[in-house]
Amino acid sequence: MKTGDKVIIGGRTRLGEMSLVGFGGTITAPAPNAPVGNLTVLVDWIEAGFEADEIEELPALVNVPLIFLTPMDEADEIDEPPDEWPKLRLI
Repeated sequence: MKTGDKVIIGGRTRLGEMSLVGFGGTITAPAPNAPVGNLTVLVDWIEAGFEADEIEELPALVNVPLIFLTPMDEADEIDEPPDEWPKLRLI
């Protein structure tokens, strides 16, 4: 992945008490405080449903472990529901 790529955050990524799993963003230049193995992501808070006044209190950039990032085009393929859901039967 490189700067400018659109990604979906996965894994167990948290920002304090809030889970960032499923949030989208764009990879930016690495932040000086990014640990080894992390990429810096500009989170798309508006797409995630936050209002402007809420966004002011949230960080624009978050450091996310590379293993928890999925390119947005691949995430679309992964998240599609199956044509037919499996049928469960209680015995």
